Amino acid sequence: MYPFTSQINTNVRILRSCLKLFCIFIFSSFLSCLEPGKEIARRMASYGYNLVLVSRTMAQHTTFATELVKIAKNNSFTVTVELVALDLVEPSAPDELYMHCKKKNIRVDYLINCGVHLT
Repeated sequence: MYPFTSQINTNVRILRSCLKLFCIFIFSSFLSCLEPGKEIARRMASYGYNLVLVSRTMAQHTTFATELVKIAKNNSFTVTVELVALDLVEPSAPDELYMHCKKKNIRVDYLINCGVHLT
C-alpha cells in the first residue's frame, strides 16, 4: 500500500459526505429479487450513499433501513435512508416518486431496479 493511499481514501470520504449522493432502490415483492437488491443496497451504504427504498409494503424494510445506517456508520459515513411506499404498477406512482424526491430536495445519482422477476 502506498503511503498516500490513506489520505486519498480520507479525501474521498469527505467528498462523498459533502456531495450527498443518493441512490434509489426499487424492490419487488418477489423474494428471489429481494436478496440481491438488499446486498447492493448494503454495498452502497458502506460506500456512503444515501438511499431511497421504494416498495409496495414498507414493513419489511424498516429494520433493513436501520441495518443500512449501521453499515454506513461502521464505515465512517452518516447516511439517510428514505422509505417510500409505492406500487410502481400504478400509473401515477412514478410521478409521486419524482415529487417525493423533489420535495425532499433529493438529486438522484443512481436508480437500481430490483423489481424484475425472471422465471
